[in-house]
Amino acid sequence: MSKLYNSDIDSNFKFGFHVGGFVKYNFTSSLSVQPELMYSQQSSFIDVSLIDYGGNVYFNGLKITYQYLHLPVLVNCNLGNSHFYLEFGPQLDYHLKSKYSLDNNDFKDDVLNEWKKIVFSAVGGLGYNFNNGLSFSARYCHGLSNSIKKLPLHKNRCIQFSLAYNLSFISKNR
Repeated sequence: MSKLYNSDIDSNFKFGFHVGGFVKYNFTSSLSVQPELMYSQQSSFIDVSLIDYGGNVYFNGLKITYQYLHLPVLVNCNLGNSHFYLEFGPQLDYHLKSKYSLDNNDFKDDVLNEWKKIVFSAVGGLGYNFNNGLSFSARYCHGLSNSIKKLPLHKNRCIQFSLAYNLSFISKNR
């Protein structure tokens, strides 16, 4: 779930997806570093309308869909002897492309020039490792830099739910 955040404009979270991979480096049994490479489709809905003096509605809502490559470097801390872990760290976001829709009618603009190619985020979350190599995590990504050049104070906000499988689990059980 993602949205563009600006204190002056009310936007709503929209659903998207993400897919990627990670490598985990264990320093101790309870502390590790996990760099990731992830593609994500994010979107935001801004509730705006264009209405003329006669009350005719020309459009009702602006949907912005944008795609990123994310490179988070997360520190994972296991919580005691449980299967739960905390994860936190910085994330570099590389903008790939964007699309705008008014009432589900796409329109093209030179949108690549409007978006900053690289922005930064802070990531934090909670995860759970199952005994079979699967893990589940929920994390929050908080944009630290502006995403759009011409519209200051627009920053990415994202809540991600992930299901992962640790490939090293296969080699441990052979």
